[in-house]
Amino acid sequence: MNYLIALSMLSLIITSCGFSEEKFISYGYKIIPQYNELRYLDEYYLAENNENKYGVINESNEIIVPFIYDEIKKIPKQSQFVVKKDDLYAVINIQDEIIIPFLYSNILICENTNYLICKKDNLHGILEGSGKVLLDFNYDKIESLEYGFLMEQNNQIGFLDANLNTIIPPLYEEGKYLDSKMYAVRNEEGLWGILDENNQIVISFSYFAIGDYTEKGIIAIKGVDFSKASPGLMPPPFYGVINKDVVIIDFQYVDIMDVGFGYACSKNMNEGGKSVVRSGIISYDGKEELIPFKYTNIIYKNNILLGEVRSEDFTNIESIALLEKNKAKELPKGVIDLEDCSLGFIVTKKENHDFLDFKVGIINDNFEKVIPFIYDDIIELSEDYYIVSKNGKYGIVSSNNNIVLPFDFDKLLYSNKEEQQFLIVEQNQRWGILDLGVKV
Repeated sequence: MNYLIALSMLSLIITSCGFSEEKFISYGYKIIPQYNELRYLDEYYLAENNENKYGVINESNEIIVPFIYDEIKKIPKQSQFVVKKDDLYAVINIQDEIIIPFLYSNILICENTNYLICKKDNLHGILEGSGKVLLDFNYDKIESLEYGFLMEQNNQIGFLDANLNTIIPPLYEEGKYLDSKMYAVRNEEGLWGILDENNQIVISFSYFAIGDYTEKGIIAIKGVDFSKASPGLMPPPFYGVINKDVVIIDFQYVDIMDVGFGYACSKNMNEGGKSVVRSGIISYDGKEELIPFKYTNIIYKNNILLGEVRSEDFTNIESIALLEKNKAKELPKGVIDLEDCSLGFIVTKKENHDFLDFKVGIINDNFEKVIPFIYDDIIELSEDYYIVSKNGKYGIVSSNNNIVLPFDFDKLLYSNKEEQQFLIVEQNQRWGILDLGVKV
């Protein structure tokens, strides 16, 4: 049944609250709010009915998978679903035909291969979508990696390649995937080393831990600085960067992170007779200081590199800078978070000393205000339109801050499609689909 309900064209003009004059979008419901939950599921929608059962529907509210399941996950690029019923998992197709029977206590989808990691009688194996067993149920644990799998047998860790061949036998206490040719493992002495895809030692077992791997080197931890210990606390370790046991960055830092143009490092410094930790950025060879050691933290937020200066008790953010190579741009006072968008940055700004009292707006690349700080949330819908919330209600504004969809909704969600026409909407604790009438 098609639940499209045509609503008359709204032509209200808004002149208050700082909004420019603009006609509203003409909109209607594709599916009136009627579900307990509604979420995008590739080209379909996952829905929960009043009996707390899940099914799958399309944009016309036609039932694709009946409402009889406790959980549903779609297998990417396949017309198949992993479903749960009566505490057991199975795989069904788009016709609700059972492909893999209800025999498993869990089924996990491997995003890169669409293999299925299945658990039965507390052991794990791997099946393909047809139900064919690719890897027997001999493993205590299997984890999908970017390339291949981590597996565990008898509390020992090893690795399989993408073709399910054993490349690192399960002989180690702990393991970490670095790339398809590098695997960090911890031996029974508690030390970490690195093996290649032929199970040969590339970096010796002499490190306290192994961190991130890049083409420039491997971040490693060697030893612990007991001289810096506080009463009752574990002292900080020494971080450095190595390449095949050749030290590139000396083991003198309390943290290191690759930021794409160098290493963000934290180190102990003396300020006014006090030992403090400050962060800066050095070049990959460690010979040049690119960003001075003046920040409390250097972090990634929403894929943006930021330098934070916090109060002495770490509770308040005093300033934030946008960090680039050899350059730090101080953000406007009060900014506590930001996210990239087409207009520049979606910014969360603290209104006063109360950390919970904040508003969200948009600034351009020159940090000039584009959309005022009057919203509780902003989500980019497209280059020209933004979902915004105010006083607990959601609507849509244009890039000029003109209201184009009124603040009548408890929640608005968008899909990952390039152009949006249908939005998931919540009203009065029921979910439906809103038809904007145009793609935005």
